[in-house]
Amino acid sequence: MATKIFILLIFLITLNLQAQAWIQAAYYDSSSSLPVSSVNSALFTHLYYGFAGMNSSNFQLSFRFSDESTVSSFTTTIKRKNPSIITVLSIGLAYGNYSNFSLMASQPSYRESFIRSSIETARLYGFGGLDLSWTWPNTSFDMKNIGVLLYEWRAAINSEPRNSSEPRLLLTISVHYKPIIGANSFPVESIKTNIDWANIIAFDYHVPLKENVTGNHAALYDPSGHVSTDSGIEEWLRRGFLASKLVLGLPYHGYGWKLVNKNDYPNIGEPASGPAQSVDGSMGYK
Repeated sequence: MATKIFILLIFLITLNLQAQAWIQAAYYDSSSSLPVSSVNSALFTHLYYGFAGMNSSNFQLSFRFSDESTVSSFTTTIKRKNPSIITVLSIGLAYGNYSNFSLMASQPSYRESFIRSSIETARLYGFGGLDLSWTWPNTSFDMKNIGVLLYEWRAAINSEPRNSSEPRLLLTISVHYKPIIGANSFPVESIKTNIDWANIIAFDYHVPLKENVTGNHAALYDPSGHVSTDSGIEEWLRRGFLASKLVLGLPYHGYGWKLVNKNDYPNIGEPASGPAQSVDGSMGYK
């Protein structure tokens, strides 16, 4: 079969919709080969370390062995180029099995262990905030429990500085581009009340592993449908979320597609036969 590569690439920028408080942030992927020292932190107001994991037996934070030295020196290294930057420890997975998170959020004692561990870990390594990166809650039960978790997490973060001279930790969350996944809705009121801002994951709308035509994986608009950043943001606002707490996330990766007919001009919507260049077709900016 004749093939031709069609590459979609869009850069990362995160911004707050309230002009008085711009957020320019990025996630550092600890599983990548990018040295922390090579990050130009002067470009950002906040930098996320991704990702801390969670012990399945006691629901406390954990790191891969290879990450332990990186996370311990992350904030110090990043602040050398930008002393005013705030680092945030993100807990979760970019993609993966969230069964441990579901179990943790379901029981008060598990949530308490998780919350206490997250605050202690953030203080230990000099982070100025915490982030929940549970972007694909699959059930209404999970959605409800996330709402409860955020109320308890916020209360613990607010009370913690009373016993120390440290400023209050930030609390953010990464969420799907729409406030609903399938038939299940995110706890919009709890998120609005308890977080400092929500990072909207506005990408991977169309990927070559799942679709047999080329598509814009981070479309700002979609004239023929509702799978776009614009429609997602509009839905968050329609449900009462605050524009001042929305941070728009765009990807720093693109996708390669194999066109079925090598003579086709590489337009959106051309027949494709899967990913090109890599197993899933993804390619990082570097």
